[in-house]
Amino acid sequence: MQYLDQVYYNNSVLNYLIAVGLFVILILALRLIRRIVMWRLKKWSERTKTTLDDFVVKIIERTVFPLLNFGAFYLSVTTLNLSSKIHDLLHGISAVVITFFVLRLVITVIKYAIESRMMREGDTDAKLRQIKGIMVIIRIVIWTLGI
Repeated sequence: MQYLDQVYYNNSVLNYLIAVGLFVILILALRLIRRIVMWRLKKWSERTKTTLDDFVVKIIERTVFPLLNFGAFYLSVTTLNLSSKIHDLLHGISAVVITFFVLRLVITVIKYAIESRMMREGDTDAKLRQIKGIMVIIRIVIWTLGI
């Protein structure tokens, strides 16, 4: 058991094992929760006629759960005694990840709103081409402002 007390980069081997164990447990719990929640949400959305609930399910699947997975990593790593440089790097990475998912969420919501509005007016082929062109411009603007 002496090897568990050995210290590398201000953390014992035991601390590293606890951090890895916490990460694995959190990821497994999130997968179980994701499976249950997504199964119920998809079942619920199939019973409705609107596309809004399908959109919400897509948002949860593409944004919420990836952010929770990153949160599990962040929480696990922050249990370690980190140097100030690594701590700052972790905060920077967190800001980039959160920004990425928020911008992607904003783009997805805008795209859904535009598609919903244009599809109600008919002539879907022409409208889809227009939406693609509009979305390129919107993506460029949002990513430029977001970064």
